[in-house]
Formats: sequence, structure tokens, C-alpha cells
Amino acid sequence: MLQNSSGALSNAGSDKRIRQHSVSQDATVTIQPLIDHFGIIPIEIFIEIVKMVVHETHSSPLPISHVSKKWQDVIHKSPFLWDSLVLTNRRPAAKVEFWMARTLGKLRELSIRRQAATKARMESWTRYLEPVRWETLRILKVERWPVVEYISRIGKVNALVNLEVLEIDRANSLDSFRLIQNSLDSSLRHLTILSTHPRSFRTPLQVRNLTTLTLIDVNVPSGYFCDLLSANPLLEHLSLEGVRYDGIKKYITLLHLKSLHLCRYFYIPVHGLKMPALEVFRIDRPSAMMRATNFLRRFASSYSSAHLTEIVFSSCRDYFCSYGLISLLRTSPNLQSLEVSYTPSQEVTFVIEFLSTPYYSSLPQANAPELQASGYSNLPPQSPVCPNLTHVNFSGCPGAETGPIMRMVKSRLTVIDNGKQFGWDGQSPPPLSRAISSLVIDYCPQIDPAWVSWLLHRVPSVSYVLSADE
Repeated sequence: MLQNSSGALSNAGSDKRIRQHSVSQDATVTIQPLIDHFGIIPIEIFIEIVKMVVHETHSSPLPISHVSKKWQDVIHKSPFLWDSLVLTNRRPAAKVEFWMARTLGKLRELSIRRQAATKARMESWTRYLEPVRWETLRILKVERWPVVEYISRIGKVNALVNLEVLEIDRANSLDSFRLIQNSLDSSLRHLTILSTHPRSFRTPLQVRNLTTLTLIDVNVPSGYFCDLLSANPLLEHLSLEGVRYDGIKKYITLLHLKSLHLCRYFYIPVHGLKMPALEVFRIDRPSAMMRATNFLRRFASSYSSAHLTEIVFSSCRDYFCSYGLISLLRTSPNLQSLEVSYTPSQEVTFVIEFLSTPYYSSLPQANAPELQASGYSNLPPQSPVCPNLTHVNFSGCPGAETGPIMRMVKSRLTVIDNGKQFGWDGQSPPPLSRAISSLVIDYCPQIDPAWVSWLLHRVPSVSYVLSADE
């Protein structure tokens, strides 16, 4: 026992001497002070950095102002950093009062979320909006707040002369829109009208110079819709979700339309609409009514898709037409991205097989009915299939199988042997199509996991998730 005790004391003494020696050594080390790089740059540059962070991330400058007292002083004295006001359920009244004190009412963006638009909350914060200079607003987005009624009550109906973006919902009746549309006529570029329940236009929307139009869950008489499109020849983006109307009665050409998005559609929405510059075509959740009207085939036959760079078909549970899509693909030489996702139809296999063939003249006869219906045989021989296609997404499609996916990838690969280029088999000429660089095959039960590694070695980016738990 004594020997163990003396040994323990000896070890303790040694540890103490080592620690003292370490401390004495550390005491000689010179500690370099931290340099505040933001403290040595001009205030103007610092403000521009904060402005870029706030605007690009759509965030509040409030968290940044809490970093230091110096930052707080600079940020609080820069009104243009506070020019975007977004109200939610988090103390909306206090937030409006705080923002008005720093901007003196000069806002660029005002956004009212539905959480802030309850009756009790609106009564608390609307009185603090009195200093708002409505003529400086560029962006106005409101949910469940009757903003037209409010600005009418305070006599600011004609004040929205510089507004560029407007998003309103059913709290602002379409009939009341005519009260402010005169002041919006020259400046408004992006208009979104949404509703939780389908509603009808009872008065025409007399707005011009729009570049983006989004309609959600509204009923539109065909005459009003035609007039709206005709009055906006510069339209670039058109999105129609749950919109019902009885077709376009006359031909309308939108020379600048680049993007068309159709969601939950019931009727032929674009019959009579000419879009020679269309680049992005997206369909989400189409209805079975499209099958009865043969929508895709009619759309493909009446439209030249030479400029299309992106095609998306998502959640096509009630309607999917492979030969209609193939009709678009066969005339889309500039197509770069194709997505057919969460579509249970087995016809997805026909689309993949179509893409797996490097030239139209060598398409397999097994798919002849679908491919003949698409009119591919009218193309010149040796025409490459979507030569610029590099991004493919078949997530959630049980029709996506291992064999066709591999053939699609192989048909676009180039093999180099002794400095010479060949196709995948090492004998045929090199493909004229670009190789697939991105492949998404999540939740595809027919994909054999054993072959995923083969894909990973030949496609730079592959996403493969077998189930939601993996």
C-alpha cells in the first residue's frame, strides 16, 4: 500500500511539473489579435455587400444587424436595406412599426402572408401602414387581405404607378381589380391571380405589357382570355393552373412566349395559340379529359418545337400519351432536359426506347404503332434523336426498366480506340448526339440495383433511390 501511495504521489508530482513547464512555454507565445476585415473596408462597400445578401437571399437585415454594435448602427441608418417588408404571424404590428421607422414608408416590396391576414391581426397592423408611399412599390403580394379595398379607402387608388409585380387572391375580387388597373397599365409586368375556389371573370382585365401571367383556379370566358393574351404580345411566361375556359376562338400568336405551364387542365387550352419561340413546356397532373380530346397529339401536330430546350411531364396519373410526347421529341433538336416523373403508365418505356436509338432510320419495329403515329418516318434518314439531350429524369415511373435505360445511355457514348472515335460497340460511327450527363431514376422499381454501378461509371451524375426509406 505504501509503495503504491508513494508511486502515485511521484506521478502526480511529475504531472504537475509537466503542466508548469507547458504553461511557461505557452506564456512566451505571442497571440495575434483577430483582424476585423469589415472594419477596414469603406462603409459604402460594406452596405453593398449587405444589400446583395439581403436581396439575393430574400432575408431580413435584422439578423445581420445583431452581429455587432457598429454593424447595427450602419444597417439601421440605411433605409434601402429595409425596403422589403414581409408580414407573417410573428408580431406583424411591431414589425410594420419597426420597418416604417427606418424606411419612412419608402418600400420596394410589400408581402402579406395569410397568417398575418386574420381579422384580429389585420386590425393591429393596418394602422401602421399609413406612412407607406405606395408610388415607390415595385412588388405587391397579398393573401387574404383586401388590399384594393384598403387603398381605395385611403385614397391611393391611382398611386401604384411603378408597380411591376402583383399577386392577389380571392380576398380581392376580380371586379375590384378594375379600380387599380388604370394606374398599373404602363408599369405592371408580372401578374398572378389565384383563388382557393374557382371564380369567374365578370369584367375583362385591361392590362397590357405583361411578360408573366399566372392564373390559378379561375374561370375565364374565352372572349376575355383572348383579349388578355392579345393585349400582351410581349408575354414570355404563361402558367395556367386549374383554369377553365371554353377554348380560344381565334388564332393568337405570341412571338415572345418562352415558357408554358399547364396544371390540372380539363380542356384544350392552347388550341389556336401560336408560340414560335417556346423553350419550356411543362404539364402537371393532366386530367383524363385530355385523353378524350387527344390533347398531346393535337398539340404536337400544330406546333413546331424546334426551340424547345426543356419538356416536363409530372404526375401524369390520369393521362399520358407516349406517341404525343414522341411527336414533340422528334422535332426538338435543341432539347436539353426531359422529365417524365411520377407517371405510372407503362408507355414510358416507349419514350425511353425512342431515346435509345441514335438515328431515326434504325428505330426498332417493336414500337412501330406508336412511332408511326408520331410521324417519325417522315424525317430524313440518319437524323439523330434529340442530339442535345443531356439531362433525363424518369423518377417515380414503374415503366422505366434497366434495359432501355442502359441502351439509351450506351447509344450516346463515344469509344476512343487508337485515337479513333467509335460508337459503343467499337465498330459503328461515333454518335452525333451528346452523352447523357445527368440521370435521375429515383423510385423506379424495375431498375435492377446490380446495374446502377454500371451507370455510375458512364454518367457523371446519377440519382438512384430505391424507396423513400433508403
